[in-house]
Amino acid sequence: MHCPSNKCKMATGRLFLFLLALQSGASAFAPSWSVSTMPSIMPRKEISTMNRTRRRKRRAGSDETYNKVSANDDTEDRENRDSATGGDLTAIGWQQYFFNQLVESDSDEENLTPVRVTEVLSRDISIIGARGVEELIPNIPPKQQQLDTDSNDVLKAQAAIAASTVLVGDWILVNDRRQIMEILDRRSLLQRRAPGRGQGGKIQLMAANVDTVFVVSSCNQDFNVARLERYVAMALEAKAKPVIVLTKRDQWDGLDEEESMLPIYAEEASEIIAKGLQIPVVMLDARGSEPADKLREWCGPGQTVAFMGSSGVGKSTLVNSLCGRAVAKTGDIHEDSGQGRHTTTRRQLHFLPGRCGILDTPGLRELQLVNASNGLAEVFADLVELSQHCGFRDCKHNGEPNCAIEAAILNDEIDYERFKRWQKLVEEDELNLKTMMEHERRTRESSKSTNASLRKKKKAIPRSQQKKNKQYRKRF
Repeated sequence: MHCPSNKCKMATGRLFLFLLALQSGASAFAPSWSVSTMPSIMPRKEISTMNRTRRRKRRAGSDETYNKVSANDDTEDRENRDSATGGDLTAIGWQQYFFNQLVESDSDEENLTPVRVTEVLSRDISIIGARGVEELIPNIPPKQQQLDTDSNDVLKAQAAIAASTVLVGDWILVNDRRQIMEILDRRSLLQRRAPGRGQGGKIQLMAANVDTVFVVSSCNQDFNVARLERYVAMALEAKAKPVIVLTKRDQWDGLDEEESMLPIYAEEASEIIAKGLQIPVVMLDARGSEPADKLREWCGPGQTVAFMGSSGVGKSTLVNSLCGRAVAKTGDIHEDSGQGRHTTTRRQLHFLPGRCGILDTPGLRELQLVNASNGLAEVFADLVELSQHCGFRDCKHNGEPNCAIEAAILNDEIDYERFKRWQKLVEEDELNLKTMMEHERRTRESSKSTNASLRKKKKAIPRSQQKKNKQYRKRF
């Protein structure tokens, strides 16, 4: 018979004393277990399940941090939002277009509440409802809108991805647990090609449900006709109304009419638009009460406006002037180049009491169009119509016979520089769209080849080893 060692006897004795202490309720005999020395008696699989449950509850909004008002929400901002909404969703942009979707919603959830997105963070989003109080909720798109992104049509796949991405200005439906159940269809969508190299023609989604886009440029070295045409085409493609706003008018005060460049800026801004396309041009000083007076027409109750332009043109100053207080940071500009510094780093939607919602956007150093053929056709409608009279449908307007565009240029009926800008934007839009489709095709082919190699590699592993690997993974 095997005789137990002294260590085994000691361990058995300690276990007996511990069980005796538990049974008798006396804590004096119980050893003082510490967190660091206490053995883990819970299997790893159960611990992982418990942690996943906690994370799921936290994402679902059961954590108190998601139900509290933002820490940056001071009393003054809260009062302004309360007076801005007045308990009415129409004050923050609710329209019949969204109400029809709410009626036709096929969600199984009850007590769905429509709220609007005012800011998108890395993991959370800020929303505002009829009460006018902002909340932070997890940025998790609804499951039914995470599907249908694997389409053979690149444009349909991009549209599906856009539909499942929460943007500033979106109207979403949330349940009692503050989960996003549905993203309502958008009336307008501002987008551009993602800046930087190596993006493969990806589309960057900027904002949704904007009624008016204020294309801001300053009356100095920053003024650029070609850039204004890009912004106007983007706004028209997004199904928003563009308005050209020229700031820094005060820099020319005190000069004679012959020395002032203001009439030239106003004339060039007006001439970039095709005949028949009425786009207002407003010239003002971004400081003081002038913006509120001259932009009142587009800043009515329930309207949503966005300021877009390069850095240093006065977008944040305009936002502060309309809001009546400093809600956006402002910066200085370089005296030599007239270019501004980036002060706005994120997109935020501010609501004015009894008036509109204002979207302040960061300055765009680069704006490349993609899938914006409709917007370009509206900006250059006269050139598009004239090209229909060319001798060939695919006329490149470069020496082809019976070219109506070249004939009009020779007769001084159209501006040659404007024609070249139109050609450049059309070629850029087609190239970016082609690049995007080619990048999407290569990505799918690479994904298919990777999955095929993994399946092939799995088949090469013996069945006994696969079983061991499966059992090993279950342990964790």
